[in-house]
Amino acid sequence: MNIQRLAFSPAVIAAAALLLTGGSIAIVTLTGIPLGVSGDWVWQRLDPPTPLPLSLAVILAVGGMAAFCCDRRASGRRPLLLALLFLCGFAADWLVLDGGRAGLAENVLAPLDRFTTGYLQPALTAPWRPDDAAANTRQLLTVPATEYPAHSHVHPPANWFLTSLVHQWAPDAGHRLLPSTARLVDTTQLWLCAAPPANTPEAADTALKLTWLFWAALETGKVLVAAALLMLRPHRPGLALLPVVFGSGAAVLFLGHYDTLYFGLTAAALAAITAACRFRCASGAAAGGLILGGGAFFSLGFGAPIAVAAAALTAGFRGIRRQQLLASLLAGLMMAGIAGWWIFQVPPWELALTCWRNHRIFNDMADRRYLLWLPYQILDALLFCGPLAALMPLTALRGRYRHPLNACLLVILTGWLYLLFGGAAIGEFGRLTALYLPLLLFAAGVAGGRDRIFAKPIPYACFALTAMGAMVLTAVLRSTLKLVSVDG
Repeated sequence: MNIQRLAFSPAVIAAAALLLTGGSIAIVTLTGIPLGVSGDWVWQRLDPPTPLPLSLAVILAVGGMAAFCCDRRASGRRPLLLALLFLCGFAADWLVLDGGRAGLAENVLAPLDRFTTGYLQPALTAPWRPDDAAANTRQLLTVPATEYPAHSHVHPPANWFLTSLVHQWAPDAGHRLLPSTARLVDTTQLWLCAAPPANTPEAADTALKLTWLFWAALETGKVLVAAALLMLRPHRPGLALLPVVFGSGAAVLFLGHYDTLYFGLTAAALAAITAACRFRCASGAAAGGLILGGGAFFSLGFGAPIAVAAAALTAGFRGIRRQQLLASLLAGLMMAGIAGWWIFQVPPWELALTCWRNHRIFNDMADRRYLLWLPYQILDALLFCGPLAALMPLTALRGRYRHPLNACLLVILTGWLYLLFGGAAIGEFGRLTALYLPLLLFAAGVAGGRDRIFAKPIPYACFALTAMGAMVLTAVLRSTLKLVSVDG
């Protein structure tokens, strides 16, 4: 047992994560190792890469000092220090997004290109209307003969529904949100890279609105994960929040993809379920079920967070309280299912079965071999989630499983290992992990905020450097890899 506790000690894992962060940066920048299986899918490196902004180092330093002072100063100053820490996180996210080939305009390419996301095209040609929702939904999920299933075929129709609403809401609003970004999109004419009907200024405006919506989901999601951690009253709140503030790599890198929206939904559900556990309130469990049930209409991947929520409530409570919270969670899920049925006029089980069948068709046609992709799945987890978030859930294996919080962390670890080794996301693991990332950041924050070992200077510094190193790794990936299908 002592060996087990040592191997899965947060300090040991943080040290290993720090080494792996440096190794991951070296693999991407100093080697020509293919990041994927040749012939199936490989992340392309940019030539030449864009330089990293020096101001990122200043922001990381200020954020680290704010976290340190928050853990060492009187509690009365903590709110201001935590606010400064989050401002540093927002600024770091923006610097990363402003880098790359064309700044934020590069992310606007994701909604425009049908191979990258693929929901803007049907929203432009068949926008959502109550009278023909069922017909359009079934047509949207029908795979044309001899074609690969696209994202619009393997995901439920809420993505198309949302895109239609955004397209119909406030024309030119995207350009008014940030004129400088709009001018960048217009002057470089990146929208001309898209195929009809998305090769128009109106489509570019919708893509820009979607990008800003996903940005809001990202930053709001980080605040909600932080709120969930603060509900647990960690001994070192600054250290607990460092992974959240600087570790949302996949969600930042794939802004413009709908997966960043899923990050925000999972974070909202996490905050609701944590409130249900912390304050024993059924309304929190119901809210969590409603959010996760709604998320399932965006992606079947929300099945994993739903299972984690149910297992966490089961592990954390006994007797009548457990039954009440599980019943509330189920009620929220049912309310979301009924609402989705009313919106799309198609039974939820039909949507799920159709999307699952299309996903199986895609896997059969792509013929991505599991054993070949397994090492790259692990590499993607380290690159796009960050080594700290990817490894820290392993601390749940130290023992003392009867403690409710440890039991919940063990549930998160189980779901994470299933996603990593289950084979449902072969070749696309880096992007798809954005959905589950809030739970990993929560697990990392729990370890950093409550473990006694981090009261010592060296383990504290190791954890903090690894958490901030996740943002450096994200910036390296942003400046080195080609993250969208079309080239501006």
